Amino acid sequence: MEDTGSSPHRLWALAAAGTGLVSLAVYVTLIIGQGDQLWDVFPWAALMVIPPLLSLIAAFGPSPNTDRTLLLIAAVISGIIGLLAALTIGVLFLIAAVLAAIAWSRVARI
Repeated sequence: MEDTGSSPHRLWALAAAGTGLVSLAVYVTLIIGQGDQLWDVFPWAALMVIPPLLSLIAAFGPSPNTDRTLLLIAAVISGIIGLLAALTIGVLFLIAAVLAAIAWSRVARI
């Protein structure tokens, strides 16, 4: 049986999760700094938390097949959010999408 603790995708998945969480923190900070209520943008914030969570699960997931699926979904959602928010925090989400895609490509080799 293969040791999944040293899988090459784990660090990439953690980097994607960290970048996504930083992006979310920046977004929430900007919203609150503008005097807006977080509840006004709660659907966006809830959507933005999904890719980092999926990447975190994939980083510690026991199954390469599950990891592949989660990382692909995280990359796609992060990419869409990045394109929609291109004028504000989109660049960070695009970076998270690229990191998740790299993690996906690494787990696909297993």
